[in-house]
Amino acid sequence: MTSCWDSCFSCFKSRSQGLHRTLLDGSSAAAPNNCETASWPKRLYFVRHGQSEYNVHYDVHGMDPMNMWDAPLTSLGTQQATSLQTRFATLGPVDLAVMSPLTRAMQTCLLAIPLEQGMAKRYAVTPLASEHMEASCDIGRTPSELAVAFPKLDLSGIPEVWWYVPEECRAGITPDISRKLFSEEGRREPSAAFDSRVDAFAAWLSDRSEGSIAVFAHADFFHILLSRHFGKRDARYVEYWMKNCELLELEVSSPQDLLNPSKPQPKPEPEQPQLCEELAKQVVPSAASLALKILKEEIARSQPDLKTCEAHCSSSSAMEKNGSCGAREVHASSFSASLKGDGWRHALIASTGINRVAQRRHWPALGARNLRERHARSFSARLKVKAPQQKQMVGDMQVASQQS
Repeated sequence: MTSCWDSCFSCFKSRSQGLHRTLLDGSSAAAPNNCETASWPKRLYFVRHGQSEYNVHYDVHGMDPMNMWDAPLTSLGTQQATSLQTRFATLGPVDLAVMSPLTRAMQTCLLAIPLEQGMAKRYAVTPLASEHMEASCDIGRTPSELAVAFPKLDLSGIPEVWWYVPEECRAGITPDISRKLFSEEGRREPSAAFDSRVDAFAAWLSDRSEGSIAVFAHADFFHILLSRHFGKRDARYVEYWMKNCELLELEVSSPQDLLNPSKPQPKPEPEQPQLCEELAKQVVPSAASLALKILKEEIARSQPDLKTCEAHCSSSSAMEKNGSCGAREVHASSFSASLKGDGWRHALIASTGINRVAQRRHWPALGARNLRERHARSFSARLKVKAPQQKQMVGDMQVASQQS
């Protein structure tokens, strides 16, 4: 599938600079922007945003609420971002501070490197640095809305809908339509499109004239950027996940360091069924999951004309209204049911009955791309996806797991 980012890449390239940088006096300026005038080596400072409201919600509920658009920082996240001022003060002024247009990243940047304190010579906002669009918090706000919250930043070069939208849906797209594509049709940014966007950002960095650049972005974004462009030089970055407001200092010696992404090596087919069967043997069904199973059987007997998916929906809704079980287990059962007998995936879902730590520990061993599969599971559990679309989602996850 052709991504809407393909056209964005061409647009960024044709505009050369393509990004509006706000100087400390509020004016905009363009700087030389090619490898010949660039300063090498470059110092890069990667900062993941502070704790967001979505982070807190997910830690508590274990699922995407499906409507937490452009989640801002929490009070703790604000404190985390502000505490970075001391670190940046010791580093001296950076030549450029670049940020994702998602509110949590912009807040973190302006709290860590305040405009009025002269800690950065220029500021830039680019959609290339936005998060992998697979959760409701990754759908942002329009430039006009952002301008109200961040009046000193020039956002005039950013499209009205700058986050991922499938190419075939771009015509006449609005924020409301894009949200429906996400919540009702399960449209997410494909991993290949995301990887290409991260590579485009790395190429943009290599073309910058500045010698020191601070980048304020997101967990998945930095995970892919580090893996593809730094993992070949330092093995610890192959699977590196940054914490909230972690500051990572890196140095690149030449443009080639940012222009030659690592290609994933083909992996032998993992022995997933055997591993999952062993894991499944350790799991004892909880009272909640047993209650859901019994309720589904009762509904099926009392309403024999109901289709399987309809009976499943009714039982899940009844359990949630009753409030007698944890929503996480009900939703896990919902997703597991949608997979229709895929044994190793059932074992993956069964691991939710242990705890989140164990669940995350088992994901890599099972070959699952954790965030993608996790959000798809919570989405499927809400039963807002029609059967063909649900089947497609499961297929996408199976392909992703084989490629990871």
